[in-house]
Amino acid sequence: DIKIAKMAVINAEEAKESSKAADYFKRAQDELQAAQEKMAKKEYEAAKFLAQKATADARLAKIKAENSQLEAQIESLETELKKIRREFTTIDESGGGK
Repeated sequence: DIKIAKMAVINAEEAKESSKAADYFKRAQDELQAAQEKMAKKEYEAAKFLAQKATADARLAKIKAENSQLEAQIESLETELKKIRREFTTIDESGGGK
């Protein structure tokens, strides 16, 4: 479980740059660290629980970061679409479309 959590945190590394995901990424890192400490103390059940939490939070951070990127792309496309619509309206009004 700790190996899976570690891979999930590594996989979510880009999430720390996203304002919407940074808290989840930090929590995943902290939980992974705590899981590793519990393993060192041979507290296996606690380590497993923390590793699972770290994995879940890392995955959530990655999803939130990806969602944020997609929202930015959608906003950009909507802006571009509005610009194109204005250009067509201007062409149509000036008689350029006939």
